[in-house]
Amino acid sequence: MTGRGLVFQGGLAAVGLVIAYSTWQRAPDRVAGEIVVVDSTKGDLKNVHFEDDNGSVDVQRGSDSGESGIWLRVQDKTPVPTTPAKPVKPTSSSGASTPPPASPAPGTATAKPRPLRQLRGDEPAEKLLTEFAPFRSPRAFGVLDAKKLKELGLDKPKKKLVVVARGETREFAIGQPPQGSGESYLRDVKDGRVYLMPRQILTDLQGATSRLVDRKLHTFKIPDVDRLRVSSGGKTRDFVIKNRQDANAYKLAPANAPDKPDEMARNWHDKIWRLFPSELLGKGEMPAAGIPKIVIRVDYFDGSKNVGWVELGKLDVAAGSEPSISPHGPPPSNNGVEVYGRTEHTAGWVRVHNDPSTLTEADKIATGS
Repeated sequence: MTGRGLVFQGGLAAVGLVIAYSTWQRAPDRVAGEIVVVDSTKGDLKNVHFEDDNGSVDVQRGSDSGESGIWLRVQDKTPVPTTPAKPVKPTSSSGASTPPPASPAPGTATAKPRPLRQLRGDEPAEKLLTEFAPFRSPRAFGVLDAKKLKELGLDKPKKKLVVVARGETREFAIGQPPQGSGESYLRDVKDGRVYLMPRQILTDLQGATSRLVDRKLHTFKIPDVDRLRVSSGGKTRDFVIKNRQDANAYKLAPANAPDKPDEMARNWHDKIWRLFPSELLGKGEMPAAGIPKIVIRVDYFDGSKNVGWVELGKLDVAAGSEPSISPHGPPPSNNGVEVYGRTEHTAGWVRVHNDPSTLTEADKIATGS
């Protein structure tokens, strides 16, 4: 290719990059009648914060440690229920019993704060941030008097929205009429202007821990890997993945006998692959019962590249005791054991369904016995 041709090709490439970047930054097509409340692009938007009496959530690209993707910082404000130990009656110097100090009744909520949690956001979280680049309202009402603000539930608001974009922090009070029709309203704290709150955005923010959180264990699929390694009890065994193009009909065969598929290993791995978290722990967060003892590790490879991994650990707990209820309903019975997992993709540990065979069969798979 001539020098002129190289220059021409380079110019086309540069134009392509400019077009791609401008497309990513460009806001979605505007609906007639919508009002821009916060003018921002995806690159300008730094953080979306929502808060009410129950807690708060921050949605942003990247985490505190600089990791890519969408991250949620969740703070639960509801008090932690506790059951105080039964007090022992102290004895006075004369030997007579003295009344113990008053103690809260069992189960009484205390002011003990819950830990701040960092969780990965999924596609709905990405869509939510897109709705803030720019942030639009279906209708604007201007500055309203005190009587009208009370009618809209904005005289004593209990919810707020804070948007940080282009180096500016915009705070809004969120109110709902006492006899409301389901609509909510925004009032700009700075200039007093009132807007109609987009209903779907408020729904997503209020239910962030169930609607916006990423529950995937992996981002890769079976067709993306050609072998895996099972480690358990100090033993390690490699398997090749046959027919990997079909995620529902793939087979596993020992690496030293690739023409002899192992149906038991395939069925066992299917349980591992299809695990779904019933409870998510945030980055750096540990289960209440302690640190899980790792029992199984599975590494996935494509050629020499390690694509991902999963570790499963267990915690021995009092038989019949149940972990806290997750946003997705009551937990399964633990049978004296809680099973947790973590992967290359999860923020930290996740609690998974307790299938005893998942753990007990691991040694057999790793040793080939």
